[in-house]
This record gives sequence, C-alpha cells and structure tokens, in this order.
Amino acid sequence: MTVELPHSGKRGRDPPVHVLLDRFKLGEHLGKGAYGTVVRVKDTWCADGIDSDCAMKVFHPIDGHDDEVHDEVMQEANVLNYISKYPSVAHHFPCLRAHGRNFVVMDYLAYPTLKQSIKKTGARGMPIDRIQTLGLGMLHALSALHNMGLIHRDIKPDNVMCTAKSAIIIDFGLTVTVDPSSPSAKFVQSTWTDTPYAVTRPYRAPEIILELPQTTAVDVWAWGCCLMEMFAGCAILRGMDNWGQLECIINRFGTLPPSMTDRTTARVTTNVQRAETNARCGNVFWLPQYIAALRPSDVSITKEMRPLFVDMISHMLALDPALRWTAAQCIEHEFWTVA
Repeated sequence: MTVELPHSGKRGRDPPVHVLLDRFKLGEHLGKGAYGTVVRVKDTWCADGIDSDCAMKVFHPIDGHDDEVHDEVMQEANVLNYISKYPSVAHHFPCLRAHGRNFVVMDYLAYPTLKQSIKKTGARGMPIDRIQTLGLGMLHALSALHNMGLIHRDIKPDNVMCTAKSAIIIDFGLTVTVDPSSPSAKFVQSTWTDTPYAVTRPYRAPEIILELPQTTAVDVWAWGCCLMEMFAGCAILRGMDNWGQLECIINRFGTLPPSMTDRTTARVTTNVQRAETNARCGNVFWLPQYIAALRPSDVSITKEMRPLFVDMISHMLALDPALRWTAAQCIEHEFWTVA
C-alpha cells in the first residue's frame, strides 16, 4: 500500500506520491504519531544486492510554525547523529527537506514493537524469560543514553523494538540534554522547557505532572511501567487526563512525599490536593499484592522470581525521583539472572 504525505499547505497540489527527491520510493504506512507519519521507503541509490529498505519519518506541517517544526526535526536528527554509533538505536541519513516539509530517513527495522508483542500475548502477559531479556537490554540502552547526557522522555511500548536478544529505542523527537553543561549540549541544543506533557500519559512520572525538573529518572519510571505492562498484559496506570493520571499514581503508591509537593507552585499544589482527595489513596502493599495475584498458574514464574520482580519495580517506580534507581543500578539487580 502506498500513502500520501500530509500536504505542506504551501502548494496547490501534493508532490508526487511515489517518488520524493528522486531517490526514495514510498511504500507501506508503518505508523503515525503526534508529530509525524512513518512510512517504509526504498533507497533507489543502493547498489544491487544491498538492502535498500529504509524508514522515513515525515513531520506534520503546522501552518505558521514551519520554523518550529524544522527546529524539532533538526533536534531529532542531531540526537540520532550524536548517538549513531550505539547499536541499540536506528541509524539515519542527514535531515532532509523537500516540498515544504521536513523528514528524516533511517534504518528500516523489521522487528515488532513492544506494543505489538504485548498485544500478541494478551492478558496472559509476556513469558518471564522474554521480560528478562528485553528488560535488561533496554536498561543497558537507557544507561548508555543517560551516560551521554540525554533524556529520551518518551519511553513507551510503541518506541521500543524487540529483537531476539535485546531491544532498540526509536523516536527521539522529545529527547533533551540533562543540563546545558552536559557534553551532549554541544550537539543537541534543546529549547524544550519542562513541559507537564512530556512522556505519553500512562508512562508519565509524577514529577513531570508536578512540573518539577525532569531528569533521567523519568525514563526509568517509564520503563518500569512498561515492564509491569509486559507482566500484566495491560497498562497499570491509565488516567483520563494529567491530573487523573496523578490520581492513579496516588491510588497505587500513596500520597506524594513533601520532598516533591513542597517544591511545586500554588496552582499545582491546589491540583495535587484535589487529586489526593479524589484518590482512594494507595499503600505500600499494593504492588506486591498485585504482582502476587497475577498469573498464579504460570509455572515459569518461580517462587524466587516474584519478590525479586517486586523489589526491582519498587525501586523503578519510587515516587521521589531522588530515590528512584538509575538504569545502571537496575542492571545490577538479581531479577535479571534468576531462573
């Protein structure tokens, strides 16, 4: 199936659908997000016998905001270029612009996303050995990314591709530097503020909702939510909006610590108080009880595995980001090697 790209708004007709820049032939639609459409393309400049399949991310045009869209494209391209030598990310071509729109072309990865893998296994959850393989592989990728001074800020099942032995991170459109003094700031000039809408909602850490500074800990929280989804077969935190999401978090893990709430603005504090009133207010026993009740007949989950899984997830989903484990610390957990 071929697809048409979103119209740039600057021409009376769309450019040719099947050929763009006389190089890439458009093929099947691979996915669509808030900022762009991804399609499969063939690179016609490849020599015979060389795999010519690529993935093209075409950024949606926004009338009157072409410069901002171009900056976002350059941001993602700069991130990809900066981390291109790391094996757990997709390699890419230079950022391109044609027909009034911006796009990035990268490796086509013929692997399922984590979302597709979770959907395939359904309510029974993914096999525990598969969770161990993907979970550990992803932590290694996050640790490397964080060591480079970068925060992904959109870790979710859609943005993780599953290989036989590891995981690959994709979509770096929201990635920012840890701080302006980080070495990555030389390559990734971020203009993002600490928006309360970074990270897709079911994987959004509480400090993001509270509009507190965002650190690499937001990626660890998001991956902890993904691991729980792999185990349970569905997302465990699903609020209807940002403050509904906070209610879900409080329901599961209890009230937020003063180390977080004392640093918020008056407006945020009012919303936090309302969320705490509406929430049933969870307790520290919810997570072990919930995990203990899941998959009781799964013989592959040994008696030793459950408490180790609870312990690791508890550290990844600590409410206070200052107490949350880093990806490097999570890698050392015993859960990954227990059989």
